[in-house]
Formats: sequence, C-alpha cells, structure tokens
Amino acid sequence: MRREYKKIFLAAVCIVLVALFYVLYNNQEYIKSKITDSLNYNLTNHEAGAVGLNVVDGYINTTNEDSQYILTNINKYVSEIYLNIDYLNGEDTLQVFYTDSRNPDFSEQASHLVRVDNGKNIHRIPLDNSLKIESIRIDVSTKKDQRIQINEIILNKDITFHINIIHLLKLEIFTLLIIGLVLIVFKYPDMIVRKRYIIAGMVFIVLVVGKLHGSSIGLWESEINKNLADQSKTTLLGKERTIRSDEFLVHTPWLLSQVNNRFDVINSDIKSMGMNALLLNVPAISLDIVGKPYFWGFVIFGEDFGLSWYWSFKIIMLFLLSFEICMFLTNRSKLLSLFGGLWVALSPSIQWWYDTPAAVSDLILLTEGMIVSLLYFVHFKEKCNLRSIFIILFVICGIGFTTILYPPVQVPLAFLVLIMLGSMMVKDSQAFKLVKKEWYVLILSILYAIAAIAFFIYYALDDIKLLLNTAYPGERLITGGSLPYYELQTYLINWLLPFKEVSYSNQSELASYYNFAPLLILTFIFIIKYEKNNKRIIIALFGYLMFQLSWLFVTYPKIIAKLSLFSYVQEARVAHISFGFLGVFLSVWMINMIYKHKMFNYKHKIVLTSVIFILYSISIFGSPMKDYLGVTLAIGTIIIFTMLNYLLLSGNLKKFIILFLPIIISGVFINPVAQGTDSIKNLQISNQIKKIELEDPNQTWVATESIFNGQLLIALGVKSMNSVHFTPDMNLWSQIDVKSEFEDIYNRYAHVIVNVTDNDTNFELTQLDVIRVNINHSELQELGIKYILSPSIINSDSYEEIYYDNDSGLYIYRVLDNRS
Repeated sequence: MRREYKKIFLAAVCIVLVALFYVLYNNQEYIKSKITDSLNYNLTNHEAGAVGLNVVDGYINTTNEDSQYILTNINKYVSEIYLNIDYLNGEDTLQVFYTDSRNPDFSEQASHLVRVDNGKNIHRIPLDNSLKIESIRIDVSTKKDQRIQINEIILNKDITFHINIIHLLKLEIFTLLIIGLVLIVFKYPDMIVRKRYIIAGMVFIVLVVGKLHGSSIGLWESEINKNLADQSKTTLLGKERTIRSDEFLVHTPWLLSQVNNRFDVINSDIKSMGMNALLLNVPAISLDIVGKPYFWGFVIFGEDFGLSWYWSFKIIMLFLLSFEICMFLTNRSKLLSLFGGLWVALSPSIQWWYDTPAAVSDLILLTEGMIVSLLYFVHFKEKCNLRSIFIILFVICGIGFTTILYPPVQVPLAFLVLIMLGSMMVKDSQAFKLVKKEWYVLILSILYAIAAIAFFIYYALDDIKLLLNTAYPGERLITGGSLPYYELQTYLINWLLPFKEVSYSNQSELASYYNFAPLLILTFIFIIKYEKNNKRIIIALFGYLMFQLSWLFVTYPKIIAKLSLFSYVQEARVAHISFGFLGVFLSVWMINMIYKHKMFNYKHKIVLTSVIFILYSISIFGSPMKDYLGVTLAIGTIIIFTMLNYLLLSGNLKKFIILFLPIIISGVFINPVAQGTDSIKNLQISNQIKKIELEDPNQTWVATESIFNGQLLIALGVKSMNSVHFTPDMNLWSQIDVKSEFEDIYNRYAHVIVNVTDNDTNFELTQLDVIRVNINHSELQELGIKYILSPSIINSDSYEEIYYDNDSGLYIYRVLDNRS
C-alpha cells in the first residue's frame, strides 16, 4: 500500500512540475529581458550592432547625428520597453524602431519618438503585445558629441504571465498518460512485448481516424490570414515550428499538391512543364510506391487521413523496428529494448527532420526495415514461408531506400545495411542457403526491384543531371575532416532545443541522437570479450562507427572519397545522423552488457566518468553551447549526463532509465499535435481560389511578393508560375532571360518570389535558395498567366480585380489580354 501511495505522490509531483514548466515555457517570450549588459558589452568590445557610438571614461559618446544601437534575434512578445538613460549634454530626441511580422524593416510607422531632457530620463514605451518583436533599433541621439549614461534598458519590466487553461489541462492529461504508460511498461514489459503489434495497430487506427499528425501546418493561418487575431484551425497542442519551413512550407504543400494531381509522376502544377514528382519525396503512382508504405494513406484516403497516416505510420514503425533491433543486440532484454525503441523514435534527429524533402526519417525507417528483415530471415532458418515474406520485405524496403535521393544520409546508411548483411553471412552462412521456393521469391522480388528502379531512373535521370549542374546545391566533393570537435556532442543541448531557440545556428542543424559513444569507445575493448552471440557483428559495427568518426576529423584522399561515395556526405550529416544513429544501438548493446556482467569496479567508474566529465565540459564550455545554455544550465547538463554515464557503468538499469527518460521524452515537444489540413484548405481565400479553378480550370496563376503564396496555390491544386522549384525551370526562365544573363541566379533549387514591375525584367538572388523575379507587366501575358494572387493593389489597365479577401488582405486579379 505504501508503494501505491508513493506512486501517487510522484505522479502529483510530476503534474505540479509540468504545470510550472508550462507557465515558464509558455511565457518565455513574454518574460523580462535586460539588454543593458548586452549593449555595454558590444560597445566595449566593438561588436556589431552599435553605430556612431563609443565608450569614453565609462560614458557613451555619439560620433555622428544618427547614432544608434541595433539588437537582433529578440523573438519576444514585448509589451513595453523601459528606458533609464542620463543625457549630460542638453536636451535631445530618442527614437525606438522595431520589426515584427507586419513590419519586416525598420520604418517610421513602427517607431516611437521621445523627447528627452538634460539629466535623468525614465520612459516606458508601450508596444502591441500581440506581436512578436524580432529586432529593435534605438536611435539614442540626433546630436554629435552627446554624452550618455545608459542605466537600464529592459523589455517587459513588469512580468505578466499568460496562461491558457485549456492547453494546460491538455498537457496535464498528456502527462498523466505518459506516467501511466511508463508505469505499465515497468510493470508489464512481457505483456506489452507479446501484444506489441496489436497495441501498435490500435494506436495507428485511432490516430488516423482522428486525422492527427505533427505538421506545423497551423503556421499557414497566421501567415495568410494576417488580419485575423484568432488563429489555429489545426494545432491542438504544442508549438508550430517556424524553423521547419522545409516541412510546412515546402513538403506538406507538395504532398497536398500531389493528391490534387491524382498522383501523376509529373506534377503539372509545379513549373511550366511540370515537375518530376519522383524527386520530391511525394506519393506517385509508380512501381516504387510499393517501397514507401507511409504514402499509401494518401492514395487510399486522400489528404486529411493521408497526412495522418504518413506521420503516424512512421513514428509507430520507427519504434517497433528499433525495438526489434534492440532485442537482437541485447539478447532479448525486453525492458531495455522498449526503452531503446522510444530512444530512437523520439530522438531529436528524427523529430526535427521528421518530414522534409530530404526524407531523413524515411531513410532511417527503411534502413531499419531492411535490417529487421535480415534478422528474422536468419532467425527462421527452417520456416520457408516466413523467410520468403522477409525476403519480400527486405526488397520492398530496398526499393523505397534506393528511390530516395539524399546521398548525405543515404550513403552511410547503405554501408550500414551492407555491413550487417556481410557480418551476418559470415556469422551464419548456412542461414543464407536458399531452398527452391525461396529462390523463386528472391528472383521475382529482384526483378520487380530492377523494374521499379529502372522506371525511377528513366523518369528522373534528366532532372538528376539538371540538379547536379545547378549553382546550388550542385555537385559536391567532400573529403572529410572539417567538423569542429564539439559538433559531435551537440546532443548535450538537444533537450533544450524544443523550448529555446538558437541564435548561432538552428535547432534542425544541431539535432542529433543522444548516445554514449565516448564511453563506448573508451570501454569497448573491455566489454566485447563478454559478448558471446554476436561478437563479429558487434565488432563490424564498431569498426564502421570508428570509420565514421575518422571521416569527421581526418581528410581523406579524393579517390577514396569518390570510390566510397562519401564525397557526397557532409561531416555534419554523419555526426548528427548516421554516426548518432549507430551510436544509439551500440550504446544499447553496451548498457545491456554492463547491466548483465557488471565488469567495472568503483575505481574504474570514477576514472571513466571523470574522463567523460572533462570531455563534456570541454565540449560545452569551449563552444557556443555555453552561451546557449548559460553557466547554470551548462553545469547542470554536464552533471546529469555524467551521472547517466556513472549509472550506466554501475549497471543500474532502472535508475538509468528513470533519469534518462525525461530527456528522451523532451522529443515529444518538438512537433505539435495537429488535426487535418484546414489551415491551408479551408481558409476564405483558399475557398475562393478553388472556386475560380473549378469555374476556369487549368489556368496558370502567379503569386506576387510572397514566399508563401505560390506554395498555397499548388497545395490547392492550382498551376502556379512560382513556388518552390526543386530543379530550375529552365524552360520558363529561358523565355524571360533570352541571353542567359541571370542563369547563375536562377540555376538552383529555389523559393521563387515574383514582383510585377514597369521596369525591365531581371532576377535577384536574395538568399542562397531564394530568388526574386522582377517581371515586366507585358511578359505575363506572353507567358500565359491568367490570374494573379497579390498582397497589394495593382493599378494597371492590364488587370481586373475580381476578388478581395478581408481575412488575408489578398487580391485576385485576372490578366486581361490587351494584345491586338
């Protein structure tokens, strides 16, 4: 009975902590921020941000009549700016500018002018609390040689907490569900393992029927319906991720577009001559779709259920397949394997890269599918029918894997599969001797795979050549050796990434797999002698892990890089994805071996954890991770991860899991819980566009002055001149740029923005993957453009306004044919 009370008490503590965490997390963008220290530091150290200001005898002197300080990357909801400043050389004028989603540039419209007196001045400048401020510019003086003492500049001096009771209740219910699941797993691991596929099937059905997914598609409402205060038709819980533009802005619209195109291999809505859908990682009716079961829901059920199928299938199968691999590596340790499945499925590297055109999580899933098929093919030596099924499953996963094009992840994962295949053949060659029926199944499966891959190459080869000859990303030759040492340990800060944005990089680029590779490398030679069942396989895997490690820090000859195909593999992708992925499974193996054999005494544990402590400290305090965490969190992080290493070495499995579990669970908070696609499909402007398309089908549109609206058009099943072009639209651009003056600009993967102008047509490169086409009015008619979606009024006799949307502020114009 006492034990039951203890569980209830712990559950209550967890609920209180979650509530406290929710209040702090949900208000982190409202909380007080003192920027005085940052300003003084930048002035003293001559950092960027201060213009016309310098420090003399502890005071700030202005060196011109437009002295200013610019603070970027604020990303807070600012209700007021508190200023406490002494002016020592007479009266003056101070002006504060800010940028937000409605005012992307500093302007008089988004500013406050303040008259200041000689002496002390305290001012509170109110701002619109509903807007997230991105940057602030303070023009401190209009005089040259003004002398200033800045005492305090504080954002949100008086803290106000905002609490959404409904969201809090949802989070508490979710917390109780997690606690309940953890308790069930600890108490009934055998039952869960025995019924795992039934449980997974039931969860899958519930998620798909509920149209639930993890897309940040809700951001479309705030981006399109800028005139509406209430947003969120789809997001039920959690936070949409602006950094995941590859998902909500690029890939999800491509998925919806493909449904509207009835899964044709050539998507006619993207680019002037259509876009090869096989390269976009979207469902297409072709032979290779057999190898991509996560797309089947779109084909069977359409958009809403299909999107849920896509997200749900992957997370459930990642868990199940990771569990199976862990069962093999741990000689069927059920509790550790269940934890290992969760460890992989919720890894930051999976969750931050869950849905992208690069198909990172898809490749991981298909890799695991091939490995598990191999394991069970060998396991069922005497069962021909089951072995035949696993031959088919291996080939199916191989087809899906081969017909995705992202070499930076594909190449190292392909080697992993080959190493598993080779080492298993060496370990048990008899298992690979096939009977007649198995030969028939293998031959037929291979023939289908050859046909599927041939079909893919036939349709995709020209586009692949075009992609390799682009200015970006183009063909790369990487020889390894350029990774900063601390990049291998970015998992140390991954627990915080869902809750705090990064200024020196971004969450996706820093996302990795939590692993204990440093301890594994230090102890492998002592642990491997205890392995009895899979020694050769483990040695082969460890050898491959060490090769990947060498690729990060050693420059290889070009010939080796090319022959191994690692010339396509950036070091960061190895460190954060393939190295970390393999590192997780070898860490699980190591944990199990130490738990069973407990081969390290107290002195060993102290020495090893001391080395790990030093490594973690150097990695954090010798890198930008220190500034991201802050000293307190940096020390706490090092202590927690060092404790994990100590518990691991002690073989204390349950305490290790209990301490590690909250870190793993942080992956749940990366993507939101959302429902359906109404944030794109059911907006007022969307309904009007679909209505026009129904009345006047198959016309070409253009979306002006926006990186979003072209993608909106294709998501609605409308052909658009501009959207995200995976390969350059050379057919279209050659009509506009006859002399190829701007080819270096548009010959790339690009988000295409179009502006209509009275001037000559030209191209601009605004970012590495963003181009702006300034096109003359007359050329729209020549290119066959019928409709324009514009955020601003177009005054011209060449266009007829046919609709204005109050919610979004968007206009729809019909292009008139004025050609005589």
